[in-house]
Amino acid sequence: MEKRLQNDYGQIGSGSNENVVIPRFVESVSHVSKVTCGANHSLALTGGGRLFQWGCGRACGNIKKNILFPEEVALPSLPVRDIAGGCWHSLLLTDGGNVFSWGTGQEGQLGLGEDRIHISTPCLLSYSQLAKVTQIQAGDSYSAAVTAGGELLLWGQISCVSWVSEYPGLKRLWTPQPLPLPCRKVCDVACGTWHIMALTTGIKKKNRECETEACLRDTVSSPLPTQQTEKENTVQDLKQVQHKHPQSQDRAGSSEEQKNDEQSESTEEEEGHEEGGGVLHCAAFVQHLTKPGLQQGWTREDLVAHQSKLTRTMREKAAEQQDSGS
Repeated sequence: MEKRLQNDYGQIGSGSNENVVIPRFVESVSHVSKVTCGANHSLALTGGGRLFQWGCGRACGNIKKNILFPEEVALPSLPVRDIAGGCWHSLLLTDGGNVFSWGTGQEGQLGLGEDRIHISTPCLLSYSQLAKVTQIQAGDSYSAAVTAGGELLLWGQISCVSWVSEYPGLKRLWTPQPLPLPCRKVCDVACGTWHIMALTTGIKKKNRECETEACLRDTVSSPLPTQQTEKENTVQDLKQVQHKHPQSQDRAGSSEEQKNDEQSESTEEEEGHEEGGGVLHCAAFVQHLTKPGLQQGWTREDLVAHQSKLTRTMREKAAEQQDSGS
């Protein structure tokens, strides 16, 4: 393992704080499987599950002196999966998805509350929202974690903390808080000194609120033309008609059935006018009804009349196809 350049805090691990201009081996650590750097300290995880730290004492939990040689960290009983280092703090993630922090947390980056500023050994962040964490990252004075469910949690001093509407003047998050990302699942996160980058994927929820937000956003940016809406209605109405008129019925073209269809259609129209919403199968029209500002000049009566006209047309076409098939 090789380190070089500035060494004010002993982060090279060579036993002194002299600067090094050429790579130098850290001789006391071997079989290393993962390394990470904080601003002024270093962490190394071995294949056997041992963790070593050196450099800035405050970042390593030692408020009295810097650590010039790698020293082993007292770990929890669970195997360690990942490690991360910030400016004044360190994080580790176990195979069970638990997050531990240690070092100095005057800005809340330890995530242990306002009364726990200096932690000498890794301490568990026992919060229900931090269960099953799959990734951790550390910024300069803040921390980030991604859960198995795709939720991103942050704590510490963060420039984008304004989303916490309950505390508009808040500068620090002393405990992990979820970052709202509607209809998005976080699969990766990276932390800079004062900025965050997250890689997300879209998710489909049965929650209508989530779907509605996406539909309305798309409708506002690209209003649906009348021709496109009619086509969508046609497809939906055809499915409804085919469902009501299966091919296996031999008497589909009889006058009695046509009469029943007309009565059914009339009933649907009357119910639609009574309810004030009509029988609408197109999601786009439903969004227009729920948001009058997006109606593009259409009234409820216009929508119901247009839907009824399309329904009649599709019923007639379906009856003609069944007649010709028989």
